[in-house]
Amino acid sequence: MLRYGGFSPASSRRRTSLGFLLLIGMLALARPCLAADRDVIRVCDDNNFAPFLMSINGETHGATAELMRQMFLRLGLRYRITIMPWQRCKAYLKEGSYDMAPDVTYDPARLQDFRLSQAYYQTASTFFYLRSRFPNGMPVRHARELLPYQGCGLFGYSYARYGLPVGKLNTHANSYQELVRMLRSGLCDYFLGEQEIILGNALPGPNQLDINGVIIGKLDDVAPNSLHFLLGRRGPNTDWLLPQLNQQIEHFNQSDTMKHLVDQALSP
Repeated sequence: MLRYGGFSPASSRRRTSLGFLLLIGMLALARPCLAADRDVIRVCDDNNFAPFLMSINGETHGATAELMRQMFLRLGLRYRITIMPWQRCKAYLKEGSYDMAPDVTYDPARLQDFRLSQAYYQTASTFFYLRSRFPNGMPVRHARELLPYQGCGLFGYSYARYGLPVGKLNTHANSYQELVRMLRSGLCDYFLGEQEIILGNALPGPNQLDINGVIIGKLDDVAPNSLHFLLGRRGPNTDWLLPQLNQQIEHFNQSDTMKHLVDQALSP
């Protein structure tokens, strides 16, 4: 598993010197090179998406990890997954340094800089609250009924499908562990998320999410959340890679492969 730092050479108005040029050259080499050929497809992702993709001891596991393995095997392509912060991953995709990222939800705002593959899975859009705070259940069946309550979500993630006003959610949390801590501390009445992801993070492991006393709430008016591959519009491989990915997604969707992989990943 490769990990790259995000270097941004600082600008200077002073006279250029040989040392400065050498420094710029070193920083340029430290950035990931442009994926200008088809030899290795460069995939980036963060490590917050169990049971779909997670990195354990340098190895990637999960339903999407297995789906990509089967897809690229059929395509005869090699690929490499690099774990990094999500905001850095999106920046690299936008500039074309990386080819694709998995498990991305649909958001119209993304379409200016990115292209999405067809959907390969749909997650249940749910919310989570504490039984101790709402012992009789939270009286919510529709997204608009969440408005009187304080909600939380993950930084950098899209919750547009819930239709809540911008700024309604506290999105300072950088992990699901932090979301649960905010919930238990009373900073949130609920947090938004996908049922499969929370249950996946609660599986036994080194960073097991403690959801004891956390209840899953269903929303009747929020459609399931589709997962896609995200590709940068300026990516050198996007034009030929995206149709290939879509063909593979159609093939695997016919046999509900991803559903079987998710069920398998969630089994203790």
